[in-house]
Amino acid sequence: MTDTLSGCVTVNGRGHSEIFVSNGETLVATGPSGRYRLRVDPDRHRFVFVVVPDYARSGGNFFLPVSGCLDDPSGVDFALSSDPPRRRKTFAFAQATDLHLRIGGKTALSQQVLHKELKGCLSGWNPAFVVLTGDLTDKGDVRSLRALRKAVMGLTCPAFPMFGGHDGVEERERAGVRPEDPRTRHYELVLGPTYYSFDWGGRHFVMFPNENAFFAPPEREAKSAWLKADLRRHRGKETILFTHVPPSVGFLDRLVRS
Repeated sequence: MTDTLSGCVTVNGRGHSEIFVSNGETLVATGPSGRYRLRVDPDRHRFVFVVVPDYARSGGNFFLPVSGCLDDPSGVDFALSSDPPRRRKTFAFAQATDLHLRIGGKTALSQQVLHKELKGCLSGWNPAFVVLTGDLTDKGDVRSLRALRKAVMGLTCPAFPMFGGHDGVEERERAGVRPEDPRTRHYELVLGPTYYSFDWGGRHFVMFPNENAFFAPPEREAKSAWLKADLRRHRGKETILFTHVPPSVGFLDRLVRS
């Protein structure tokens, strides 16, 4: 069953055109007043999110859960704030992966230690942002995911996380799990979309988890369609795509044809 959402994307309180809004499968561009309409299917789509342009930043979250949007489908709005420094063509960014934060157990890594280590790695060279490309926790338990979220808060630059297989381990190992069941719900509860994109400095950045076994089949199909649609919408723009595990030759061939 599909529903139609509508809303407005504003920058400093004014509607802006040509900002993309996505359901995780398709993308639509806002009109002259910042308005958009977007169809969603709760069986396939987990979030509605904005592709934040390189002249703005999210004042709050850039995403909303589809389940919450259906309570008021005509008022799904996103408020962005102007951020001129994001348009600078020359910048540096940091990338970290496989943090494997785990609260409790013999190999526990505390939230405070991780925050200190990340802050130390970022100090002295002032990166514009840091991307965290999966396996952020060791087991994907909610407690560790919440600790991870707190650990990256207060860094000197924005952090963009992405799902990795270890972030779904606890769900994969729960009693009665079926092959078609998703293993992304803990991550989504704490950190939001497992995949998304954003612009910075005239470039397009794509966070794309490629461990498909952790996604329910309809969500897997939606994710694949979204990547193709997102790349098509940003054709001609220099694009940096992040995955967690090395991409297959078939995946790279599909990218070439996108």
